[in-house]
Amino acid sequence: MKYSILTASNCKNLNIIKRYVDSINCQRIIADELVFIDDGSKCAYIIEKYLRKNLKFTIKIIFIKNFINLGITKSLNSGLKVVSNQIIFRLDIDDQWKSNHSNYNLNLYKREKNFLIYSNSHSFTSSGIADAHLLLDNPTIHSSWVINKKLCRNFKYSNLHPEDYATLSHYFYKNFRFRIINIKTVNIYSYPFSHSKKKIANKDLKFIKKKNLFFYLQKFSYFHLIKDLGFSGIFKYILR
Repeated sequence: MKYSILTASNCKNLNIIKRYVDSINCQRIIADELVFIDDGSKCAYIIEKYLRKNLKFTIKIIFIKNFINLGITKSLNSGLKVVSNQIIFRLDIDDQWKSNHSNYNLNLYKREKNFLIYSNSHSFTSSGIADAHLLLDNPTIHSSWVINKKLCRNFKYSNLHPEDYATLSHYFYKNFRFRIINIKTVNIYSYPFSHSKKKIANKDLKFIKKKNLFFYLQKFSYFHLIKDLGFSGIFKYILR
């Protein structure tokens, strides 16, 4: 099955880029396309040359260069406009897929095709219940996202920050479903000079959470809130 990889990055560290390339090349099912957005790194020529030289020759590379830093959301959305395949795997430059990542997720998609996003679950959730955990925070690991554009051809990331949490919430309001699995096919690392400082990256977090809570209570009830989150979960929500 064909799939595309989507990456937006302003990374200049070739050691990190090497790990990223190795991560793509080691997959049991290789992607046939990489859409890579260089978000104003000032090293775009070197990075593009490295990718074309070291990625497996079967992978078509679409390299987009932002002359200035536009940020993660605009960069990802520009990539989504040119991606060829309807199944899109997101991978951040500083994270790493395990060798079974593509194989596992493509098999999952073949069995269950009615989800918009497939993802590893984050550390604070293992049940795979997206709606309740959206109240607390993003229950997914964004480098594990598989986006099913067959269900939503105009899929794009939200302009709110964090973009992954805001995007999940946006599509939750529209009644799309997410498949969150309690398995880790991704190793998470932290590149110190990533797109934005944590304060900026999470600036809309409280607003998104309040909107999620309002929508959830309209759709369900306080009883469901207690049932899904439990009193300890509600207490965590209040503290956050």
